[in-house]
Amino acid sequence: MPLRIRPYLELVRFTLCLIVFAMALEGYWLALGRFDWFRTEAILAALTVACAIGFANAMNDLIDAPVDRVNAPRRPIPSGAISETRARTLVIALGALSLVLGYSAGVRMGALALGALLGSVLYNLWARKIALVGNLIVALLCALTLAAGYCVVMGGTFPFVPFASAFTFLLAREMLGTVCDMEGDRVGGRTTLAMVLGPNIVLLICLGLALLALAMQWAAVILGQVAYPAIYLACVFCASLAPVAWAAWTLVRDRRPARVRAVSFRLRLVFIANIVTFLFFVPQM
Repeated sequence: MPLRIRPYLELVRFTLCLIVFAMALEGYWLALGRFDWFRTEAILAALTVACAIGFANAMNDLIDAPVDRVNAPRRPIPSGAISETRARTLVIALGALSLVLGYSAGVRMGALALGALLGSVLYNLWARKIALVGNLIVALLCALTLAAGYCVVMGGTFPFVPFASAFTFLLAREMLGTVCDMEGDRVGGRTTLAMVLGPNIVLLICLGLALLALAMQWAAVILGQVAYPAIYLACVFCASLAPVAWAAWTLVRDRRPARVRAVSFRLRLVFIANIVTFLFFVPQM
């Protein structure tokens, strides 16, 4: 049987791997304070986090196969496109490659890679079944991608505002996902915040977190941390405020799981737009 590439790309969520690759490069520019395109250590850091996120995604699908048969039956493992044996081999290979690349970029980057891999294992084997804890770990690991560049820049500046804003927004999106996945989560033996507090309260918390992430982006102008403040604020309005307002209005009118899932997916595009906006934090535009 010929090896088909597409299911493997779906298993690791290749688009997300590309996004965190770009985030790591952006984190390098933020820490360095200028754009520098072809540094070996920056490329190694970006490849490290791309492999780490692929590792986490493949492991999640492998362990989550029973839940995905309810929530996402078209995913590669429940659909039969990839066997569990092949998925397990890919997980091991990506984890090893992430460590090799990380330590090739330096001790700090290697330590971050090791921590990310251990955090992914902790999430998949334990934390995902506990309300809020799993959401916090996922949001933290994804936001730390912006710190990858900092790990390979000696004496660099930690991108605090982009990191904190990204973490808060990602936490909101992770919590939003618990609202539309309640049926599958029960099958998987999870206890999510939506089950504990109820969907409506969780939706309000998600809105509050999204607004907090937005406030951090606006506060950066007051702190004088961005280049071209007027253009930056216009981008924040288009990339954050308007989409968040749209999402809130949509969910006020229709809170069915299918609608919540659609909004959660579109918020991924909002996050990507925010990552582009963070480029204004690089002093030399």
